[in-house]
Amino acid sequence: KGTVNAMETHWAKATVTVTNRCSTGEVSRLPLFINTRAAPGEIDMGEAMLAPLQASSTLSVKLWFDLSMTNSDACGSFPIETIAARLFYRSSELKATNVFNHWRPHGGKFKGTLQLVPQPVDAPEPTSGYDKWSQVVWAGIMQAGSFNGMSWSLLHAATVELDVMEDVASGVIGLQLELACGGAVHYLPSGESLKEMPFTTAW
Repeated sequence: KGTVNAMETHWAKATVTVTNRCSTGEVSRLPLFINTRAAPGEIDMGEAMLAPLQASSTLSVKLWFDLSMTNSDACGSFPIETIAARLFYRSSELKATNVFNHWRPHGGKFKGTLQLVPQPVDAPEPTSGYDKWSQVVWAGIMQAGSFNGMSWSLLHAATVELDVMEDVASGVIGLQLELACGGAVHYLPSGESLKEMPFTTAW
């Protein structure tokens, strides 16, 4: 019995030796992928149970966020009205092909304005280190009788599908959230930084 935690990175795989308590001679080895979990006020990417960003000829990137702390702190307990999620990548490594929404807070639907854009016409600033991004925008989040923009927990909100360029075995992607609340705009992790994670075909 025990817990294995990722200390500083999602990039972890470990083999655990398991001994049967009733028969100590019975020993087995169990390979585990070790992921961190987004805390309140944080964003995340990838799979929840396996290696987070396993690539082959394609890469599927789940986008996660928990805005409970953001709502109470940065937003001063004002409701969150609009969210834009941007997945940053390099065109030499990846090419976005599709974006899917999974967040349906309005009685099993999203009744506000939803934009799913794999390849927008605009691009990140060169100083970001990336030349492409995919974007999801949720506007009109508050809907009377179904969602007030105040109740948040860890959420798998969207998935971005990408093709991996030929001869690319690994790389890095980044995620940033822009949200509007109380007449102000806030960014996660910040306006000057991204949540960055490596992907690889080597798992």
